[in-house]
Amino acid sequence: MANRFLASLFYPLIHTGYGCEFGLLGQLAKGLADTAVTSLLAPAVTPQTLMKYAGVVVTNTVSATVSRLTSLFPSFVTGQVQRAVQPTSPKTASKCVHVLTLMSRLMHNNHFSHQNIKLPRPVQSEDNTSLKHILHLCSAELTEIVEEWTVNGMNAAEVPAKIKEIFWTSVILFGIVGWGARKTSRTGTFNTDFFLVHLVTSSLFLPLIVAYISPTSTTILLCTYLLNTLVLYVAHGSLALPIADFFNVAVTPALPAASLLHNTPADRTLMADNCMPSAWLAITQSTLEHPDDHLCKLQRSLAHFDLLYGILVRY
Repeated sequence: MANRFLASLFYPLIHTGYGCEFGLLGQLAKGLADTAVTSLLAPAVTPQTLMKYAGVVVTNTVSATVSRLTSLFPSFVTGQVQRAVQPTSPKTASKCVHVLTLMSRLMHNNHFSHQNIKLPRPVQSEDNTSLKHILHLCSAELTEIVEEWTVNGMNAAEVPAKIKEIFWTSVILFGIVGWGARKTSRTGTFNTDFFLVHLVTSSLFLPLIVAYISPTSTTILLCTYLLNTLVLYVAHGSLALPIADFFNVAVTPALPAASLLHNTPADRTLMADNCMPSAWLAITQSTLEHPDDHLCKLQRSLAHFDLLYGILVRY
């Protein structure tokens, strides 16, 4: 079920996340129903080594979870879980390899390069997707890499730290890979990859879902999510991450339309040292009428991440 929950570009997870966030039982039911009927992408997407944790789940987990969901729904919103993903002290979380370190290894390992993997053309290949092709060739190696990234679901400090790593990885993959691919895109601008954007929009719901599930399920969910993330990265040819070049470019984005400019705030509404509202407010407002709702979902996720980490001096 963990496999199905993350299949189809994370849509079962996304619908379940909306149900958890807004207290919509019907939306939650849809997400769980989608999970039940979604076809397996490949068994390897869920590391078999994680199944050792499933044995500790008590038999009454289902009834206990339903009762807990029902009691928590009225009061649970995104803002209330911000504390769960705030920066944590390294002294309280266990030490292990960082996700970005794993990404660096993949990027510099020729075994996972697009020249070696030879991703199939959709029309000429018998593979339905590049993901299946990657899993057929590299599932054992990718699973072994993910096993270096451990999550202790019982550790209240470690879980949000791990989710934070996933947040950063998802945004870097979409943002920096998309920026780096601008020279080869058809428009010559930022390449808004449809697959990678779902990493950003789906990862937003991880803390919302984790708040309702057991520590064991938390471990399985986060590790499986990371494996799916790495599979997507390799399926895109393990593209280079020009992080240094990205930060060396001074970008001056165009302001939204004049009609979207904020009004003068009421006296003492804003702090004296921060008299301008968040730039994301105007950006998000400018996307509300866009015909593709993936854009406003993306902007919403990025705005939330900025709220959590935008004022940090360093990562």
